[in-house]
Amino acid sequence: MSVDNLRPEVGARLKMSALGAARCPRLADRKGIIVGGGRYHCTVRVIFDGSKSPMSLHQDYIELVSTDADQSDRSKRPTAG
Repeated sequence: MSVDNLRPEVGARLKMSALGAARCPRLADRKGIIVGGGRYHCTVRVIFDGSKSPMSLHQDYIELVSTDADQSDRSKRPTAG
């Protein structure tokens, strides 16, 4: 199987993996969306929630998050009212 078949899809939700959190502690608790492929076959472009611009990360630094789990996280947050 080629590496391209293992690439996450654009629009998929993600969080930092254990390796990514260890290498990039400032990004450890952040979640975001994949917005495209990176310059190299092992990188992806991601935009974190609340950020204005995307960044490139190695695929080993991210984990895909199911949308069901993300929706339950959002439902626990208080809403402005």
